[in-house]
Amino acid sequence: MSLVAKYNRRVMDIWEEFGTTQPRMPLLLPELNENPELVIVGMNPSFNTEWLDKQLKDNNWPSGGPWTTDSLFVWDQNARSRMPHVIEFEAFAKTAYASYFSRVQNFASAVGCAKQWEHLDLFLMRETSQKEALKMVLAKKRPIGQLNKFGQVQLQLFTETLVDMQPKVVVVANATAAGLAKQMLGPSHQVGEPAALTFESLPNTRFFFSGMLSGQRCMDNFSLERLVAQVSAYFQQLNIKGSN
Repeated sequence: MSLVAKYNRRVMDIWEEFGTTQPRMPLLLPELNENPELVIVGMNPSFNTEWLDKQLKDNNWPSGGPWTTDSLFVWDQNARSRMPHVIEFEAFAKTAYASYFSRVQNFASAVGCAKQWEHLDLFLMRETSQKEALKMVLAKKRPIGQLNKFGQVQLQLFTETLVDMQPKVVVVANATAAGLAKQMLGPSHQVGEPAALTFESLPNTRFFFSGMLSGQRCMDNFSLERLVAQVSAYFQQLNIKGSN
């Protein structure tokens, strides 16, 4: 079984066990680069109803339609039968939702990974805001920031997928996601120059943590330039070592 098929099946299993109160289907991936040099991590998939409605209406697809945002993405007893249609639309969205993915592509190109990159979200709920998404995965009791079981199993899938992929670099481009990812990845230590973190669970992968690449709370241009320089420098070190 391919890694993307394994991933999508596990996502649906999680929703059937823990996400039964979710109004929408989880994020599914149309493909997954199994050997990326770079993985860029976000928080959770944006649910832009206005954009989605327009795409579904104007393009009259994916197959099996016509669809509305509600009929395609609703979480119900027929969710598994709609998986191929949702995945078909996810492939379209990855190229068409330029306000987010163009920034990701530009960053990957800037650090020398124009084709060898992948994007993962930490959590798989389709929400309009990070604040609403966090309400679903954080425990309601202390300690503050502790994940509930629904959040834990999603983060476990995220970690297991990274272990399967073994990327050279992971950039967690969200401050909140960075803190939560560190909880799941376990013991870490700072290594190298430029400074990065490595975790016992992924000793050959360097982690860089930053603000978002796009959106209202994205990094300023100087911070972005510094991050590009740091990640590029690490890839250059790897290339020098590989040529010796």
